Amino acid sequence: MDKLLGKIAFFAEWMRTRIAARQDSEHEQALIRLAIGSVIFLYFMSPLPALLDEQAGELLLPRVISSAFLLVSLLIFSAILLQPQASVLRRLSGMVVDLTVLSIV
Repeated sequence: MDKLLGKIAFFAEWMRTRIAARQDSEHEQALIRLAIGSVIFLYFMSPLPALLDEQAGELLLPRVISSAFLLVSLLIFSAILLQPQASVLRRLSGMVVDLTVLSIV
């Protein structure tokens, strides 16, 4: 167990150093995207919408969309960790995903 905790601590420190070296706020936007995406994902995957809505059978599309949004958010944040320099393509991808999901849902 201590070995696992050591690996988790090492990974957390590695992430912190990679993010601390950044000059812009792209990583902050990616973390916000991850937090919001996680909350939406957990809401649609929980039984709560089925209890509150009589049309619970129509939850497939929001579940797929929230899953895809969370996956893309994780990919963008992972890309920031792996290549911490500023990336216009990553920023545009984030904006497109944000606006697309906002428009659909």
